Amino acid sequence: SLEVCYNLIMRLLSRLIFVFISNLAAVLAANYFIAGFEVEPTANGFLTVTGALTVVHIFLRPILRFLLTPLILLTLGLFSLILNAVLLFFLDKFLASLTINGLVSLILATLAITAVNLIVGFSARHLFKKI
Repeated sequence: SLEVCYNLIMRLLSRLIFVFISNLAAVLAANYFIAGFEVEPTANGFLTVTGALTVVHIFLRPILRFLLTPLILLTLGLFSLILNAVLLFFLDKFLASLTINGLVSLILATLAITAVNLIVGFSARHLFKKI
């Protein structure tokens, strides 16, 4: 029905907005704290990187996680970090506004972005549970 479709669209939009804001915080943190992780220092640069990361996190990553579930389970979740690093590596290759210099910077950026998203996501779930 129309109401079900409306609710689905609103849930997707609210998830997109939340993940975008979370990714923006993560990209800002990684850009500030990690040497070798550089985003073009303009609003457009940050919005481009954050938007691409959000699209990847919402649409591509769930499909890849489903396909790679056996590896993720076998490595007790460690492969999830590897998947995040690979996705970030490809964003670096496809976006002119993102530059990651070296493997150490890629690993640290992956850990930082994952940590910020986990903290923001956990905090939001905890906050919304009280409301």
